[in-house]
Amino acid sequence: MSQNRNRWLDIAKGIAIILMVAGHTPIPSVMSHFIYAFHMPLFFISSGLVSNYEKYSLVDYIKHKSYTLLLPFVCYSTIVAFLMYFIGELDVIHYIKCGWGGYALWFIPILFMSSVLVRITFLIKRKYVRRFIMLSN
Repeated sequence: MSQNRNRWLDIAKGIAIILMVAGHTPIPSVMSHFIYAFHMPLFFISSGLVSNYEKYSLVDYIKHKSYTLLLPFVCYSTIVAFLMYFIGELDVIHYIKCGWGGYALWFIPILFMSSVLVRITFLIKRKYVRRFIMLSN
């Protein structure tokens, strides 16, 4: 393992992923509600803590995140929509009005938007102003 990796963050992300899988199984609702209370924030925060926001310019960062998050999401969504259309379960008007649910991938566009907003916040040079903005949301 690389010396630069933070083991406890890797473990936290792993726990968040395991909890996400467990939350989508037929476990008692008390347990799933408990898991849903924190598993995605844990994943977002642990992912954000290991991000190198200064590695790319803002435009390059948006391009990179578009390529690594949005492109796979759009490709997957297109394939699912095609398969649903093929088996006769695609009601386009319903999905335009209500959304298609993303089949448990709702967090990808949210992760994209939040990471871009954090990157924009990092353009602010005063760290106390940055912290205030991030903590006030």
